[in-house]
Amino acid sequence: MDAPLRKTSTFRRETTTLKSETYFLGEKGDEKASRTFLYNYAGSSVKSTNIFNYNPSTGALDSSVLYRVNIPMGSSPLADALRRTETHYAGDENEEVTDTTQTFDSLGALKETTYSYYAGAVALGVGMMEAVNLQGGTWPPPDGNGFSTHSVSGWRRNLTENSLLNLSASQLDYSVTLSGTDGLKINFDAINSGTLPATYTDFIIEIFVDGVSQGTANIKASDSDWQSSEITLKNLAAGDHAVSLRWQNDFYVPGVYDANLKLKNLSFNEIAPARASPLLADAPLVKTITFRGSTTVKRSETLFTGDKNEEKADRSFLYDYTGGTVKSTNIFTYDPTTHALESSIVYRGHVTGSAPTDPAQKRSAAFYAGDVEGEEILNTVQTYSRGLVLDTTRYYYGDSLLPASDPGAWDA
Repeated sequence: MDAPLRKTSTFRRETTTLKSETYFLGEKGDEKASRTFLYNYAGSSVKSTNIFNYNPSTGALDSSVLYRVNIPMGSSPLADALRRTETHYAGDENEEVTDTTQTFDSLGALKETTYSYYAGAVALGVGMMEAVNLQGGTWPPPDGNGFSTHSVSGWRRNLTENSLLNLSASQLDYSVTLSGTDGLKINFDAINSGTLPATYTDFIIEIFVDGVSQGTANIKASDSDWQSSEITLKNLAAGDHAVSLRWQNDFYVPGVYDANLKLKNLSFNEIAPARASPLLADAPLVKTITFRGSTTVKRSETLFTGDKNEEKADRSFLYDYTGGTVKSTNIFTYDPTTHALESSIVYRGHVTGSAPTDPAQKRSAAFYAGDVEGEEILNTVQTYSRGLVLDTTRYYYGDSLLPASDPGAWDA
């Protein structure tokens, strides 16, 4: 049979109630989804339309735009058609992954932008750029002989090996100019000058852009071997930026241990678009960062675990209005057998390790029902005050007010 696929229809459970219809274009074996129509709960009318756009040269999916209206096949969206979301992709044909997603409010204003990060993804086409030190010098330092005692915000320069030694746990400040690519990579080699205890495994460096913290990076610490390191910053607008590297975990025991971070081969590099990366096809999603509108103000950051196509959210960090401080952490737990979501608990503050045992740190807890992965429904939500349950909300479904634990609730 040589007839190409032209349409698929999805129904609720085993009923005749439409959930969605997808139309395809292309010849046999080369069909591509053109648009998907999403129906209301009754299956009687289209509530939104998802239109897919492809690269005319490579055939790879470039973007998908979800509109709040019915846009029939053969019709183009009107200029004032309201969008729900717009997603852009990276990767070769049939290996595309989500790059960025923008979400819009009911009036069409941009609410937030989410960037996706993948394990091991290395963008191609990286070019060197000059970084000028804000204290007046340049990096790399000029050629010279011997050891210079000139301090740069708490650092000393060794001109012989082109390195900087931090003796006071302060920071390096640079200005960089970006031309508008996907962000910035900071590369350097690091070593400890002194003796570290076995428990000191990583230098912790906090990165600031234009005075706003972008988070911390753990850099492997060694007394004997230079460690090549890389820090990646995304969502940086074109233009001038002040970039600061601040060492956060100095350690000193007189006559025994001494942590002194030493850097060399420091370079700042612009990142080519992520779709240039050949590693995205097999790389699992490891992180998403959501910003307010198109700004660099963080709203949330979610970390994922699992292999490709089996990723699950591990925790989300929720930021304050300025985007500079994590105000709470949402930790997700899953059934070890079915892998269905069991609960999500929000704790006060920035939690990077195990869930806190102090009940006073809890803000809220949501518990889910359902043993089918991806079909979980809310069962109960509790809010807390000073370690005590403040209130409990239970969820009931359908006209029969079925509790979430009733299998019939999943169809209600």
